[in-house]
Amino acid sequence: MAYASVSFDPDSVASNSDVASSAMDLAASASDAASSATDKAAAASAAVAGKKDVLYDTTPADTVDDGFTGSFVASGVLARGNLCYVKTTGAAAKANADSAATMSGFLIMAPGSVADGSSFAAIMPGTMVGHSAWNWSCGKPVFGGSSGGSMTQTRPSAASAIVRVVGYGGRNSNVMWFDPDKTWIEV
Repeated sequence: MAYASVSFDPDSVASNSDVASSAMDLAASASDAASSATDKAAAASAAVAGKKDVLYDTTPADTVDDGFTGSFVASGVLARGNLCYVKTTGAAAKANADSAATMSGFLIMAPGSVADGSSFAAIMPGTMVGHSAWNWSCGKPVFGGSSGGSMTQTRPSAASAIVRVVGYGGRNSNVMWFDPDKTWIEV
């Protein structure tokens, strides 16, 4: 809500019509501001709604994922929970802690079995992900692993390995918060 500051100078008292006119001007300005905010919110909502390659999904098909998905094409066969990197071609392939080229860029996760060359809705950063095969320690960091697409809670330590936190153990041992750190180091 907008407030106006009013001061009173007894030597220059305005007429009732001047005061009424000023009040109407203030009301019109407040109405214009509210209308502008509503228009901006509607435009932002339309921009997100019109975007087909990114979607906020609160009830994804794999029951316990909660977050964003994005459209990609698989470069190689992928399985649920595979950590993937986005190649310079825009395709997604399995990431590997033994390769800076695969662990230093944009990371996503496979939502299930995906055939080579197939389009899929990748699990995007900022998503709570569940997988019955996982056994994470809650609240502890999860790193990219040294075998293609794997993740581990043991920090990679081999010479030239890339250490990058890709998420944290979630609310139970089968859930993780997938949110890759933007930084990484080489051992």
